[in-house]
Amino acid sequence: MPTAVSFPPDIARLIAELIADHEATREKSRDAAEKLLIGLNPENDISRDAIRPTVTLWLDVTNWFMGITHDSGRKDSVVDDAELRKNFALFETALLGIGQQFFTTTDALDEILVDANS
Repeated sequence: MPTAVSFPPDIARLIAELIADHEATREKSRDAAEKLLIGLNPENDISRDAIRPTVTLWLDVTNWFMGITHDSGRKDSVVDDAELRKNFALFETALLGIGQQFFTTTDALDEILVDANS
């Protein structure tokens, strides 16, 4: 059985703050992704539970891209082509979903304007 490690109170507090900051940063990313996918439309707020898997996928894909774009000292050829294509397709799908919502809204507004100007 592992033994407990005792840290001085100042070190323990710093470690606790570091962990809290890490968790808060992850939540900030999740909140930003939710806002992006919801489109800041209050009516869409009821769909937060429905978009949770999409938000998680979005975060996973963007984190994957961040991991390969930041200088890690490895050569570009190390990136698996199939994995790059898969992640890029997931990224495009998410963007398309966001764009379709926008254009659907735009089409609805165009119909309202046509009716109003008739």
